[in-house]
Amino acid sequence: MRNHGRTLALLLPACFLLAACGSHDQTMYKGVTYPPTNQVRAAFQASQVPDSCRVFAQALMITPAEFSGKDIDQAVSKEAEARGANMVLIGRSRRSKEGDALTFHYYGPKQAYPISSWLGWQYGAEEWEQQGEWVDFGYNQWNNNTVRYDYPIVMHVAFLRCQ
Repeated sequence: MRNHGRTLALLLPACFLLAACGSHDQTMYKGVTYPPTNQVRAAFQASQVPDSCRVFAQALMITPAEFSGKDIDQAVSKEAEARGANMVLIGRSRRSKEGDALTFHYYGPKQAYPISSWLGWQYGAEEWEQQGEWVDFGYNQWNNNTVRYDYPIVMHVAFLRCQ
């Protein structure tokens, strides 16, 4: 009986480790790291991004309800600066089916790549397809405190490091 207790004591932690390996937490950033920055610029089309920039993080950002355009700017900028970005590319937006808290769901890439190789907003397709209707968000809404969304939003964002 004593051996069963020891076996159980060894197997139980192993089971927890295996369970953790089986799930992939998209909110955990595991990509390329750069020293933090203190300012980011925003672009709304890949053609606005200088050729010297490299994409190093791609995410779906989910905002809670009642976020303003200024809140979105500040949230994206804060996360991008912490990851070492000096430019962000803002993509499509939809109503989110979740959104009690601000979250970033990361989708790579494993290595930074030049903006000239940009493939568009293809990452996170499975999560993206489950969201609600389209939301108008762009240059005129960015950093605009008078624009407020009564519902959670999911938005494509990419973090870039430019030389």
